[in-house]
Amino acid sequence: LPVRSQNGSCSAAVQTKSKVFTTSIDSDFRWEELREVAKCCGWQACWSTPLLAVDGSVLGTFAMYVSEPRGPTANEEQLLERACHLAQIAFERDRSEAVRGEWESRLAAVLENSSDYVWAVDDQHSLLAFNRAYADFCEHRGISRPHRGMPLASLFNPEQDFAEHRFWQWIYSRALKGETFDLEHQLTLHGQTFFWLLSVAPILSGSSNSGVTVVARDVTEQKQQELLLRWCAEELSLKTGREFFQEVVEHLVEGRRRREPVVEH
Repeated sequence: LPVRSQNGSCSAAVQTKSKVFTTSIDSDFRWEELREVAKCCGWQACWSTPLLAVDGSVLGTFAMYVSEPRGPTANEEQLLERACHLAQIAFERDRSEAVRGEWESRLAAVLENSSDYVWAVDDQHSLLAFNRAYADFCEHRGISRPHRGMPLASLFNPEQDFAEHRFWQWIYSRALKGETFDLEHQLTLHGQTFFWLLSVAPILSGSSNSGVTVVARDVTEQKQQELLLRWCAEELSLKTGREFFQEVVEHLVEGRRRREPVVEH
């Protein structure tokens, strides 16, 4: 029902955020629009209480209707208080779950579309979940397309990628002990080298850790640039400024020549 001043005791309770006890529906102006409905139902009185959230907003109302024109007794008022308290708890829980569900959906969408590699494993080091970026990395780097339940050995073969296999065993075991940590990792896979910044955390389930989440950011290009700058600094310390400047200019000219289109006459 729409909230209006003449639309019953519950509408009034919502508007005022306070109890509205109508002792005689026949004579109360707030029941003008619903008086005939009340007569059909046999209602003579209505005692309505607003259900308020922690932030002060109105979640709903709780009302009792009786077939005689009167106010509530002390016992009935106490019963109303208890019923309203239980109703408020139920409403707040539903609202919290709805908000949490909405944020979980948003977070899942963010993770799914993130360029970072995100995945989770259980306490047996088998995949629980992963995002699109992680699946694409595995597929494009010669690893099998990941799937839920896939064991660690299927991602990093203990014989071919022994060091990687041992490294991830250590990472997962450390997190399963309750540690949350960040570190940089140089990933070597099928002869290729990648630099990752890892954020690792346990998945809590009650009083124990049931798995591990990992977020990996690929900083390979940044690392390569750092290595190039370091090489330039070392070369500069070994040669005179003029020689080094000449080499840099020749390098830039050659790079520009390669990028320029060939014009045939």
